[in-house]
Amino acid sequence: MTRVYISSRMTGCRFLNFPAFFRVGEALTRRGFEVVNPAQLDGESWRDAWEQVKVDRSLGLYSWERYLLRDVAQVFSVDEVCVFGDWRSSKGAQLEVAAALLTGKPVWEFETGKSIRRLSVSG
Repeated sequence: MTRVYISSRMTGCRFLNFPAFFRVGEALTRRGFEVVNPAQLDGESWRDAWEQVKVDRSLGLYSWERYLLRDVAQVFSVDEVCVFGDWRSSKGAQLEVAAALLTGKPVWEFETGKSIRRLSVSG
């Protein structure tokens, strides 16, 4: 079974875009992929994940860098990366895509199935 990491924008999105991450993850699971969902690392449902992030924030444990390091490390454990939504506007998603491309992993868009072969980094 192909392991796929899902990547998109979280920062600045309502509920950190967790509902969309769970929807895409469920769709890919139905297609036969083993999905690594970074939002699911915080909880089994998007609501559980969101509650955990709120707890982390209240305890001072939440930092963009901490989550980014944890999530990028997951890219090295999968066969492919699937991006969706507004991923190009996310520095974190761009880093995840760059890590995948540099290590020879296929990257493709959920909505179109189109392969991403190069990354143009935006500010």
